Amino acid sequence: GITCSNGITWSPDHTTMYYIDSPTKQVKAYPFDHDTGRLGEGRVIITIPEGEGSPDGMTTDMEGMLWIAQWDGYCVSRFNPETGERLLKVEVPAARVTSCVFGGDLLDELYITTARTGLPEEELRQRPLSGGIFRLKPGVQGLPSYSFGS
Repeated sequence: GITCSNGITWSPDHTTMYYIDSPTKQVKAYPFDHDTGRLGEGRVIITIPEGEGSPDGMTTDMEGMLWIAQWDGYCVSRFNPETGERLLKVEVPAARVTSCVFGGDLLDELYITTARTGLPEEELRQRPLSGGIFRLKPGVQGLPSYSFGS
C-alpha cells in the first residue's frame, strides 16, 4: 500500500515514528517499540492542504515538532504532531523542496535541500537557486541524526 515512501523521523523519546507517503499528502504517526522495533497502528496526524505541494523529507526538533519539506510547495513547514497545527512556514526560493535536517555544532541550523529535476526552463530562470542547499537558524535545536547499522 505504499506509493512513494519519503520522510521518516522519530519523536524525541523514540516512542513514535513519523512517516510520509508523498502522494497521499499525509504524515502518519506510529507507536514504536524501541526494544522490538515493532510499529503499532498508524494514524494520520497532518494532511498538506491542496495547492501546497506534497510532503517529502522531514526532521524533528528538540521540542518534538516536525519540520516538513514540501515538494512543489516552495517551503518547509513546522508542525505540531499532537494537534496537526502548522506553527511556521518558511518560504524557499525553489519549488521542489526535498528535505531538511538540523546541523551545526549546536544543531541549531536547519539545512534545506531542493531539486531542479523536471522544472521547465521558465521556472529555472525565475528561480535560479532551484537545486541549491539553504541554511536557516530557526531558533530551535534539532535532534542528532543516527546511522543505520547492518
